[in-house]
Amino acid sequence: MKPHTCLKLMVLAAHLCWLATLTGCHSGNEDKPTVPSASVRVVDEADGSPVADIKVMVMDHRFNIPVSGPFISDTDGLVDMGVFPQTDLSLMVFCGVGYLVHFLPGYGTWNQGASGNGLTNPGVPMEIQVRRALMDSLPRIAGKVIDSESGSPLNNVFVSVSPYLIGYQGGTDQDDDVTGNDGMFSVSNIHFTPNTETGNLFQVNPLHFTCYGYRPVVWKYDPPNGSDNVDISGVTIAMKWMGLENHRGRIIGLLMRDGIPAGGVAVGLGVVDQSTSEKSGPGMPGWMEVTDEFGRFVFGQVPPGTYILQPGFALGDGVYYPPQPGNPPITIVDGEVFNAGTLTILHEIEPLDPPHGQVVSTPPTSLSWTSIPGAATYKVKFRGEYLPLTTTNSILLPETPAITPGLHSWIVKAYNKAGALIGISQIHSIFRLLPPPD
Repeated sequence: MKPHTCLKLMVLAAHLCWLATLTGCHSGNEDKPTVPSASVRVVDEADGSPVADIKVMVMDHRFNIPVSGPFISDTDGLVDMGVFPQTDLSLMVFCGVGYLVHFLPGYGTWNQGASGNGLTNPGVPMEIQVRRALMDSLPRIAGKVIDSESGSPLNNVFVSVSPYLIGYQGGTDQDDDVTGNDGMFSVSNIHFTPNTETGNLFQVNPLHFTCYGYRPVVWKYDPPNGSDNVDISGVTIAMKWMGLENHRGRIIGLLMRDGIPAGGVAVGLGVVDQSTSEKSGPGMPGWMEVTDEFGRFVFGQVPPGTYILQPGFALGDGVYYPPQPGNPPITIVDGEVFNAGTLTILHEIEPLDPPHGQVVSTPPTSLSWTSIPGAATYKVKFRGEYLPLTTTNSILLPETPAITPGLHSWIVKAYNKAGALIGISQIHSIFRLLPPPD
């Protein structure tokens, strides 16, 4: 058995042990002190009011595996996720209709250093801020995911049309969801457009359904002739358990950064629709490899299908993967070994002050971010305009025009002495300036 296969089995065994403790099984060490219960509180970033019906997943972001959940916030915005026996985990939040994720401390990473996370501060939930979505919830597609053989509902199925791997940045969009024990899903803001010849509506981008151990499903709604209904419900998606006999192909490749092999970098695998080459949102849960000291990665026993690679899929992991010709969709057939060749990654820049999601009462006078090895200059885009280049990892903001109350975003790029891009912030960092007190 190959080392990476053994690692996955050990990880899954550890998760099964944990899940057993959550469902009432005991190890016999009843005298050991318990770890404080982990909890979060979901609030509206505009006024701090609690938000109900928000799904929260617990993920092991190292291996792209769902560990527990989804849990649902109550009318007080509270989510109790039980006892965490380890802290190398992350949270993934699905807001459903009406909201988007605004801020998760540490991009949702659960660690003992995080303030107010229920581990270091018992009784003080970690605060997750969400903001109201500007777009209408329609078009919507809702339904149920089942096992193709038993007909039983499937939980922990990720549903998305997002063009990027969201595993696991913590935040999701309205076209992302995950099923609970009832197998139900609902995604919205799905792009439909009329067929120029028939006038019938058709779904532009497909939905991708991925679940560890099951063959991925790429699916589009086919409206009946003359139908203009964009609130579709009652959809049933059947997923087939793959079984080892279907795991045939291999994908190999090499990661480079700053001209040298990049070791210890997580590489995710996402399913692709052959007709559109759109990546799935969550990727294939459980399908993740780590590069060795020479920058090499190997995905073994990959089921037949079409995929795309995503190195450094998590926010805050120090890796930014720019789109490049070396990573086209990969089609795997039985017994094939596909060499993806050499892929280049950049450094990820993380905003420091103000941090992403910060709510401030006075306008910031400067911006700062993590420094990047080998960076000679940084270019900052603030409020849609580029500021003068800086040689340090901070910059003073112009006094005019004045920063008005509301949401503001900024992004940073790093360049070496030769002018080559070597680092970038993976998201537009957002802060909110409060209006002056009455």
